[in-house]
Amino acid sequence: MSVYFDSYQLGNEVFCDVSSTTCELADSSSRIVCGQIEIIQCGGGICDNAVVNNGLVLCECDDSWNCNLCGNDLPYFNIVNPGESMFFQFQQIDSLNGNDPNGSFTYGWGSGGFVDGYIKDCCNGQYLESGGNPVSITDYAINTFVGVFPITDYSGNTTWKNIQMIQIDTTQLYIDLLTQFPNGKGCFVLEFCFNVGLPTEYCFCSEPYIFNPCPLEKTTILLEGVYPDRDCFSYYYGTQQVGNGNIFAFQNKYRVEGAFEQTSFEITKEFVGTKLKTTTSQLNENWILKTNRIPQRVAKLIANLMNAENVFVDGIEYVVDGEIPKNNEVGNQWFIDVSFRKVDCSKTYSCK
Repeated sequence: MSVYFDSYQLGNEVFCDVSSTTCELADSSSRIVCGQIEIIQCGGGICDNAVVNNGLVLCECDDSWNCNLCGNDLPYFNIVNPGESMFFQFQQIDSLNGNDPNGSFTYGWGSGGFVDGYIKDCCNGQYLESGGNPVSITDYAINTFVGVFPITDYSGNTTWKNIQMIQIDTTQLYIDLLTQFPNGKGCFVLEFCFNVGLPTEYCFCSEPYIFNPCPLEKTTILLEGVYPDRDCFSYYYGTQQVGNGNIFAFQNKYRVEGAFEQTSFEITKEFVGTKLKTTTSQLNENWILKTNRIPQRVAKLIANLMNAENVFVDGIEYVVDGEIPKNNEVGNQWFIDVSFRKVDCSKTYSCK
């Protein structure tokens, strides 16, 4: 499967085609309308109102990278396989519940809560609805949580910080999207709103996602980074939260289009004596990840995953270090390649 994205301009609006060369999920009639287009010097939108942000959270949907492309760039969509979970975490200041770990935390997710979420079709911007009303993201949630988590400094002092988390099962979401928006071909945007129903309500928009049209073809790779506490974006991975909902660990996973291939076996040995008696040996596998074009923000997200204590590729743990180059001198998008290694066997041989 090779997903191809094209774009054209009509007046001051840009329309981004989503089409597939080998699958029937997307065709030339499926588009995302980006609104007002502005030709800039390889820029993009960053939402400073989000306390934590891995680059996928926008203050306005028109800040999407698909609406601010450089001349040589192509539109980009985050890929999700139908049936896999999506994890989102926010750390917005919660004036309804406060940040006292001994508080009641009455306001959780959903209508009447502190935070709620909705799903929009990429093509027309309409909400996924039920009975004429936008469907809450909680209808697809496996776990939700609103509360606080601890931060302990070097001297042992603990402070508590607000946190909002949700785990979404995409199985039914995929079905409902294609039912209501058959021409949307599984492309969607998430909207997250805080201080729900109050005059101070505000919302964030996500970068666009699209369901993988060919999930059985191995053209995408699922990357995961696991940190013991907080990562470089300050996302929290622990389970010491206090608040409203189910306590669960945040999982930072990202699916990227590209190839993950083994490049070599590597054998290292240590010897002793004039006859070079082998004392230890180790067999490693060397692998390389090469991606299709991605925005700089996604490259930074992947770099954060690679910086984790434990790094997984399609559920298998690897070791990764070194540079992540851009490999593109024209335009703002990256074609990254990252080297991985995996220890297959390590032996210690005693003297005989």
